[in-house]
Amino acid sequence: MSAKASSSNVRLASASYGKDLVRIFRIVRDASDPSSHRVAEYTVRCLLHGESLTPSYTKADNSPVVATDTVKNTLNYLAKVLPADDVLCPERYALHVVNHFLSTYSHIEKTEVDLIQHKWTRIVLDPKDGGAHKHSFVRDGEEKRTVRALGERSGSEINVTTLEGGIKGLLLLKSSGSAFHGFHRDSFTTLKEVHDRIFSTEVECSYSIALPKGGLTAALKKPATLPKFCEIHSSVKSHILRIFALDDSASVQATMYRMGEHILGDAANTTVQDVSFALPNKHYIPIDLGFKGLSNLDEKNAEVFLPTAHPSGYIKAKIARSPAAKL
Repeated sequence: MSAKASSSNVRLASASYGKDLVRIFRIVRDASDPSSHRVAEYTVRCLLHGESLTPSYTKADNSPVVATDTVKNTLNYLAKVLPADDVLCPERYALHVVNHFLSTYSHIEKTEVDLIQHKWTRIVLDPKDGGAHKHSFVRDGEEKRTVRALGERSGSEINVTTLEGGIKGLLLLKSSGSAFHGFHRDSFTTLKEVHDRIFSTEVECSYSIALPKGGLTAALKKPATLPKFCEIHSSVKSHILRIFALDDSASVQATMYRMGEHILGDAANTTVQDVSFALPNKHYIPIDLGFKGLSNLDEKNAEVFLPTAHPSGYIKAKIARSPAAKL
């Protein structure tokens, strides 16, 4: 048998390419006070799809390939020329990227954008020092805002098939108000039931957003018709923090479901179709201090713990609106 497969035996089942880890930082200067700035920092992956790209894989024909360097240059160009409200909002920036590639290159059928926004929060000084500083910022937390956008050409229109906002890397901990008991037990079970425990997790959350009908290009020309993406993001985070703090948690599963209920039940989030969570249950193990005659293992007396990175529980859920649900 020949070591070289015949071209009739295989096919290109799927393919995409583009540029990953494109780092972008944009300063927007206030027109009335150029020393007053707003900033945004993104890491972007942009991938292109299309049947016309097949020869670049199967026949070593690069003629249809939009170079990945061109993709990188385009991301920087759009960061420069887009209006402030578009470039400072990660969802709107991602949608403009999708629209650009599909409206510029007729042989590109789909464009996929994954974006991470890195946190920069304006430094607020004492009033005697001027309060909110015009152009100084702090990274006050490692959580990141995420966006995923997928668009495709449908006839003369560009349609967005996926638009998701999200949060990842949001570290939460409550030292009480969490329990886990009444779970299934068998010969493999060694876990003790607890009625009060530490609950710590790193939130990964994404939520699907519906856009106005009529195609992406038309929607971007009327930005006032777009969902209020930044307000939605703030609402989602606020509900996550509120429920985490206030819920008398019976389990990670029950708490994440309540988070989803409240996010979808908020009248400000009517364009949010569903919300997905992936929450690791980061364990804190009480230390045995019996060698010194100290009680530290009982949940009422445990005060010194060993934070463990792994193994951890891992719980996922997607909470969606019922088909006939109306706010």
